[in-house]
Amino acid sequence: MGSGRVAVGTVRGGFSLLEIMLVLVLIGLLTAGVAVSLSGTGTRAKIRITETRMASIKSALQQYHMEYSAFPPVLETLQTIRPPMLDEDTKISDGWDRAFFYGTPGLNARDYDLISYGPDGQAGTDDDINIWNIKR
Repeated sequence: MGSGRVAVGTVRGGFSLLEIMLVLVLIGLLTAGVAVSLSGTGTRAKIRITETRMASIKSALQQYHMEYSAFPPVLETLQTIRPPMLDEDTKISDGWDRAFFYGTPGLNARDYDLISYGPDGQAGTDDDINIWNIKR
C-alpha cells in the first residue's frame, strides 16, 4: 500500500505582484474612460432639466399674463398666488440649482427675460440658456 502520499506537480499558490499590478492598472484605465465619457452626459442632462423647467415657467407666465394682464414682478409669485400657477414643488432654478435670471420687461422688445447662465454660471457667455432660444 503506500504511505498515503499523493505526488503532486508544481502547484501555483496565487497571483504574482506583477499580475496584480497589471489588473489594477487596467481597472484604473477603464474607470478613467468611463468617467470621461459620463462627464458630458451630466451636463447634457442638466441642460435638458433647465429647458424643461423654463418651459413650465413660460407656460405659467403666459397663464398669469392672461389672468392679470401683466407679468409677475418675481417668479415666486407664480407659486404664492392662490390658486398657484406653478406647483410649489416645481424648482425655480436651473439644472445647476442656480436661480434663473427673470426680468420684466425684457430686452429686445420682449415681455420678459428668462435666462439660465448655463454650465459656467457666467452671464453673457455662449452657454447661456435663454427661453426665447430653446428649440421645442
